[in-house]
Amino acid sequence: MHHALLVALLLACSYLGRSLSDMNSKWEIWKMKITFRRLVWEKNWSFVRKHNQDATAGKHSFTLTADKINDKLNGFNGSLIPQSLDWRNNGLVSPVMVSPICSCWAFSPLGALEGQMKKRTWVLKSLSPQNLLDCSIDSENGEMLPSFHYYRQGVYNVPSCKPRLINHAVLVVSYGSDMGKNSWGTTWGEEGYIRIARNKDNMCGIASFAVFPTL
Repeated sequence: MHHALLVALLLACSYLGRSLSDMNSKWEIWKMKITFRRLVWEKNWSFVRKHNQDATAGKHSFTLTADKINDKLNGFNGSLIPQSLDWRNNGLVSPVMVSPICSCWAFSPLGALEGQMKKRTWVLKSLSPQNLLDCSIDSENGEMLPSFHYYRQGVYNVPSCKPRLINHAVLVVSYGSDMGKNSWGTTWGEEGYIRIARNKDNMCGIASFAVFPTL
């Protein structure tokens, strides 16, 4: 009886060892493919960008896009992605809150974490940014554009909101309308939210510093 059990355990360990080895091998192959795809993507992006810049300068009569080629390269059908999505409709966004001065950096990532936790646990729980603030050193956000401070409604489209001068953080809760959840209470903006213009040279850096948690 003990001999049979020992043999069974040895066989199981051997199988698990082979499975782990196979998994590691596939992982290395997958990483090589991703690296190759990145290089191809960069080449496509640089080519298209240069051509379109020349088209703007009048050297070409047409513009290019690499979206379809890159989608095929990634084995991904873009038509499966909805044109718009609002995570508030999925119950993944907690109510708008009022933050202390210079604490937007704590509110926005916690909002993203709340949504991820809701997807995992089916429970939407508001997390306290105070835990982060208590462990931080006071810092200044810098001067924001008056138009942002006084925003009331509509699509925020201000060319002077530069993508590299970032001094505020909001939680993006949708795309298609690119709605951002601010932390200044519901009396600000559209009940605490702002709609930011899309495809406007990375308005306010909305595409530059996007971060999200994984669970």
